[in-house]
Amino acid sequence: GFLAPAGAFVDEAFSGDSCVDASGWSSTPYWCLAVGFYANVNGEIPVGLGWNQGGVSRWDGYYPTDIPDKVNLPNATSCSAEGGLPTCAVVGDYYRNPRYETQFAEAPADGSALGIVAEKNPPGSTWSALADVSCPASTFCLMVGEAGTSGKTGHKIVYTSHATAYSWTGGGTLTRLSPPAPAGARTSELAGVSCASATTCLAVGNYTSAHGKWLTYSVAWNSGTWTLQPALSVPGQARTTFQDVACPSATLCMAVGDSTGPGSHPFAQEWNDGTWQISPTPAANGAAMFGVTCPTVSFCYGSGSRGDHGLIEAWNGTSWSAQSSPATKAPFSGDVLTHVSCLTATQCLAVGYRFDPGTRPSRRTLRYLAEVLTGSGWQVNNP
Repeated sequence: GFLAPAGAFVDEAFSGDSCVDASGWSSTPYWCLAVGFYANVNGEIPVGLGWNQGGVSRWDGYYPTDIPDKVNLPNATSCSAEGGLPTCAVVGDYYRNPRYETQFAEAPADGSALGIVAEKNPPGSTWSALADVSCPASTFCLMVGEAGTSGKTGHKIVYTSHATAYSWTGGGTLTRLSPPAPAGARTSELAGVSCASATTCLAVGNYTSAHGKWLTYSVAWNSGTWTLQPALSVPGQARTTFQDVACPSATLCMAVGDSTGPGSHPFAQEWNDGTWQISPTPAANGAAMFGVTCPTVSFCYGSGSRGDHGLIEAWNGTSWSAQSSPATKAPFSGDVLTHVSCLTATQCLAVGYRFDPGTRPSRRTLRYLAEVLTGSGWQVNNP
C-alpha cells in the first residue's frame, strides 16, 4: 500500500478521481488519479495517488503542491491523455484565515509537473473555492466554483456568493470567465462541470431565488459564450441540489445530486440538446449522489451514500438501477463514495472514505476508500 509522510494520522479521504486510457504509454489498459488529503499534527495535506490497472494493480504517489498553510483540500481532478502521457489539473480550497477559504488550482504549468496556477481570491471577494474541473484536452481545462463576501448580522456571519469559472489553456495562469446568474438570484454557485470538447462544456450548481428558495442552476459554455440552461426541481421536495455532471457528447449530459425536504433522496437529470428532464432513480431515503461518470451516451454510473453505506447506481440509457457496493471491514464499516470515473463501462474507479459508524460524525476518523469495477462486480482496492 501507499505510505504517506511520517506523522501521527488523524484523517485521510479521497474527494475526486479521473481515469484515462493508458494503452499508449503503459502495459496497463487504464490509469486513474485520485485526489484528497491526509491529516496529521502538521495540518491537512493534499495528496494525489495514481492507480494502475493491470496484472498487478498498484498505487503510486503523484503529489499536488502543498500551499504552506494548515489546511489544503483538493476537491476534484481531471486528466487528459491526449497525445500520450496524462496531464492533470487539480482544484480545491485552502485556509489562510480560519474563517475564510481561498481557491487554488494546479495544472502542468511547465508542460509536465503540477504547479500552482491560482491561489488568490477573485477581486472584491473575501473567500472563494473551486469545486470541479474538466480537461478534455492536454492544454485546456474549465474550472468552476464560487466566491463571495461575508458580513455579520446579529450573532452570525452571513455569506453571499456568486458562481465563478476559469479557463486554463497552458502556462501558469487562468483566464477569469463570467457565467451568467439566473434573474433575481441572491446567491449562486457551480458545483460540477464537464466538457465534451475544448469548445463545449456544461456546468451545474444551485442558486437562491429572490424569495430565498434553493433552485437548480446550469449554464452551457460554447466557444467562449455562456448560455443559461434552466434546470428542473424534484416535484414535492423543498430543495434540489446539483452535485456533479458528466457529458459524453456535446448534446447529452447527465447531472446528479440530492433532493431534500422531506427526507433526502438521490436524483438525476438528463440534459438533451438544451432541454433538461428528470431521469428517475431508485427510491432511497437518506441517500444522495455526489459524483457521476458517463463513458458513453448510453451508460453512466453515479456514486454517493445511503445512510452509512456507499451508493452506486447505473444508467443504461433508459433507466437507473442500484448496484451492489461491497462492505468495508469493521471498525471502518461505514463508507461514502464521493466520486466515480470510468474510461469504459467496465473500467472504473470509485473513491471516497471509510469511517466507524458507531462514533459521532464530529469525532469520526476517516480512512481512504477505493473501489474498482471487476468482472465480478465492484471490489475494494484501497491504498
